[in-house]
Amino acid sequence: MKSERFGRNVVLTHHARQRMAQREVSMVELTELIERGQLHFKDSRRMWISIRFDHRDDNQVCVAAVIDRHLIIKTVMTLWEPLP
Repeated sequence: MKSERFGRNVVLTHHARQRMAQREVSMVELTELIERGQLHFKDSRRMWISIRFDHRDDNQVCVAAVIDRHLIIKTVMTLWEPLP
């Protein structure tokens, strides 16, 4: 998968794939999250990307990501809340 938003290929870690399956997050949802989700930066390379989906009752869906040569998705979370 390539992200138009970030201009990079997206790489999912094994852990992220496991959490997607466990939390029933589809590739369609993941793609929408990456391309349209709200960005919460930890620093210049690390961030969380989050979005709410009307059809899910475990919102907010979020990924922890690192921008490098690729956009690396480290994990997928639900019921996420940003830090103040």
